[in-house]
Amino acid sequence: MGWEMVKLGDVAEVVTKKVPGENLDPATPYFGLEHLKTGGGILGNSRADAFSLKGGKPVFESGDILFGRLRPNLRKAAIASAPGTCSGDITILRMINGDDTHYLLHFLLSGFAFAQINRHINGINLPRINNRDLLEIKVPLPPLEEQQRIATILETVEEAIRAEEQSISKLETLIKNLAPETNRTVPIGEYVERIVSGKSIKEHSTSGGPRVLKISSTTSGYFKPEESKPLDPSYEPPEHHRVQEGDLLVSRANTTELVGASAIVDQPYENLLLPDKLWRLVTKDSVDPFFLWACLQHPLTRNAISKASSGSGGSMKNISQTNFLSVEIPDVDAALQTTVGNQVRTAFHQRALRSSKLTLLRELYTSLSSRAFSREL
Repeated sequence: MGWEMVKLGDVAEVVTKKVPGENLDPATPYFGLEHLKTGGGILGNSRADAFSLKGGKPVFESGDILFGRLRPNLRKAAIASAPGTCSGDITILRMINGDDTHYLLHFLLSGFAFAQINRHINGINLPRINNRDLLEIKVPLPPLEEQQRIATILETVEEAIRAEEQSISKLETLIKNLAPETNRTVPIGEYVERIVSGKSIKEHSTSGGPRVLKISSTTSGYFKPEESKPLDPSYEPPEHHRVQEGDLLVSRANTTELVGASAIVDQPYENLLLPDKLWRLVTKDSVDPFFLWACLQHPLTRNAISKASSGSGGSMKNISQTNFLSVEIPDVDAALQTTVGNQVRTAFHQRALRSSKLTLLRELYTSLSSRAFSREL
């Protein structure tokens, strides 16, 4: 028996059982869309902190596939390692004919599946695919032994991806913890010579010329040059408007949690420009910029910056230069700054290497997935 094209509904069913919230143990693990990861994986961590007694909860069993059916979560899915409950925006799929669960998981995460799913998206405010249409998408189904072979290959790469993600997460945590804790503090302004602001420029439809950064280029704490938009190719920026390697950038406007997010530009970039909502911090000659960046990454500093920002409700927050420079951070002498800065710099470059490897692994996974579901693997 060779490959067949079957409907998803031929290999899996949608589980719709709900239990009233008041009948559930508050310790029951709960998963929302935010707990599903792009690229799949196994749901193994309890999320009791997200549990709510309001309303009914869809109930899943160990081995079920949890699939995010609400855009932008359509490429998020996982296999449950234990029973639990989940958001109504997650479709629970349970195998019905003994086919390989991991094979189906990887198929649902593939471009082959996404192209079909995307054609069935409905809704303006909350675009999603309904379960009926989801069960109609076509699945290339080989014999079980071939399903298992493909799943093993893709799972091996996925495990390597998860290992790199964990390593990167540990390095990011290390960097935050390298900021020294002292009884003495000084305003950020004691370390900063001046702040350089960028310029607000209208986006252009033509690509290939200069690009101006978005505030999202710093929100993760690490520089993302792809978070930028094209400008008029004829625009000739002044030199201070250009982003350069080693720049310490800070977002002066964002949500409460993200205002003041900072990043260091990791390499040279041509024609990448500073917007008006991002600052370049020019540190004093005696200050190690990696030391200052670590201080800005620390949760206590992030919280202080948020409190010093202005803006009502859940709207965009903004912090003035005066308020930003007044935020207190550790008072550290030049020698310790250098020591901490060097430790941060080492971890920063290790993270960059890990990130490059992670990118290659993700590209490998995408390539293998494409070949697998085109019957070429």
